[in-house]
Amino acid sequence: MSRRRSKLFGSVTLWAWIVSLALHGLIFAVLSGYRPSFALADARLAASAAADLTQTRLRRLPPQPVTRKPQVRKLVSIHQQPSVRPVPIEMPAPISIPMDHGAGPMLPSSSAPADAGFFTEATEFFGQLSADRKICYVVDASGSMLGRFDPVRTQLQQSLSALAPDQYFYIIFFQDGDKLIESANGRFVRASPLSIQTAYDFIATIRPKGATNAVEGLRRGMSIRDKDGQGPGLIYFLTDGFDLEQTGVEGFARRIENLRKTLAPRTKINTIGFRTEQTDLQILRDIAAASGGQFSSVE
Repeated sequence: MSRRRSKLFGSVTLWAWIVSLALHGLIFAVLSGYRPSFALADARLAASAAADLTQTRLRRLPPQPVTRKPQVRKLVSIHQQPSVRPVPIEMPAPISIPMDHGAGPMLPSSSAPADAGFFTEATEFFGQLSADRKICYVVDASGSMLGRFDPVRTQLQQSLSALAPDQYFYIIFFQDGDKLIESANGRFVRASPLSIQTAYDFIATIRPKGATNAVEGLRRGMSIRDKDGQGPGLIYFLTDGFDLEQTGVEGFARRIENLRKTLAPRTKINTIGFRTEQTDLQILRDIAAASGGQFSSVE
């Protein structure tokens, strides 16, 4: 009886261990199968928390303006003409200008030919073109010009009207002795509309009289200066003749050239013979040639 109980107790103990092991295995299997689910849940919770934190930070940041992408334009090279007018590179040959007694001197067009080296806005005085920046007009207003001064007055006014605003001018009329009639006080005047109109009124008051004193007129013209102390680039010199009793033809031209070298060595002198005798015309040719200027004759 005792042996049967021992055998039975051993059987029960064996089955208990088997059942225990089976239960533990089942529990272990169940727990092992759900572990990934737990990890996934933890990951989802962490991602959700991070997203909430990001949204919170974004809400705290101030709104940023939206900047449009700049539009880039392709650069195009444009060649423009220079704004500075060139100095004449070639002087026209001496010309003879006929007179129409009813309408004044007959002048060529103010537009220079293409090969003359001038811009069309260059000023003109009895057919002589110039683009010099500072121009002085030295004009004979002696008694011998009486009765034929109106064409000179007209051409002088037209020359002034063709000046550009960045040019300067000065006018000197010479008569007998040391009498000079000037448009200003020794300084070049800018060619503004107001100063040109003032010059028109000044020219209208001139009345020829007395003897001819060209030397003093030219001396004064060479002495005119701008605000920087620079002399004229060009002198337009018009006369109908000279008093040659003391100097003679060669002596007069040489005297003028010596004055120029002393007072205005860079100045050109364009000479205009206005119904002038042949002897006086030669003086005008010599004066122009010595200074690098131009000569012309009005008949």
